[in-house]
Amino acid sequence: MRSKISVIPNTTKNLSGEDAKKLFSLLLSAGSVALPEESRSFLPYLEGTDAVFLPEDKLFEGADVIFVLGGDGSVIDAARRTAKYGIPMTGVNFGTVGYLSEIEIGDVETVERVLFGCCPIENRVMLDIEIENRRSGEVRTLTALNEALLTNGPITRLMDIELMCDGVTVDVCRANGLVIATPTGSTGYSMSAGGPVLDPRLDCLCITPVCSHLLRNRPFILNGSSELELSNIRCEGNTIYLSADGRDVLEIDSSTFLRVRRSETVTRLIRAKEDGFLGVLNRKMWAQK
Repeated sequence: MRSKISVIPNTTKNLSGEDAKKLFSLLLSAGSVALPEESRSFLPYLEGTDAVFLPEDKLFEGADVIFVLGGDGSVIDAARRTAKYGIPMTGVNFGTVGYLSEIEIGDVETVERVLFGCCPIENRVMLDIEIENRRSGEVRTLTALNEALLTNGPITRLMDIELMCDGVTVDVCRANGLVIATPTGSTGYSMSAGGPVLDPRLDCLCITPVCSHLLRNRPFILNGSSELELSNIRCEGNTIYLSADGRDVLEIDSSTFLRVRRSETVTRLIRAKEDGFLGVLNRKMWAQK
């Protein structure tokens, strides 16, 4: 039994219903439950219980498992915050699709399987995105579970991006944008842009142009140990943006040099359903109306 449970609730979701209350009752019966301090006012029914509210620097100390209450965006955000702790994580779907949040509201049996440690844990590849401004010399690094995205606006126009892999020139990509996705992120923006669906257990990177202007600019897959370099990123008359998982958004220009590689940090995601990746794909993606 997993006795120390950290819970990250998305407080923009409706967590006041009976299913949410039953879930917390089950978690509290299984062990100690800790939540972020800022969520206290959104969960008044936990007052008087054994649940504790802690600042984030204390929230994950000694935790055996992390439950994320929300949708896929909530799981991605939680992964970026918690991957460094190496704690297995699972999502309970209070969102719409719930591709990463495998457990549906009210699915007590699956929650119990997670709590008893009966579910396998998958290590999901993450990206490190190193941004170097060659004019100022400033360097910073972002980490993403899903993807790095280059785009432009306010009205989308063609961009030119020089792309190299492990020191070898790949091509000049001419497109409205470029997605560099992990296998986990292959079912996100990359898939919408025409990229392939990848088994999330693979160790690889997927590069997908967005609305390419050149027929030769096709999606392609690279070994997970590859290091990508993007330079001379240009878009006449428009502002260029780099985003990591749609959260961190930076304005960049032609003086920006990007390196994208597999991170040493992984997200430990609990595979809650027994039918694995293909079963979730069928239920959540192909079966959508």
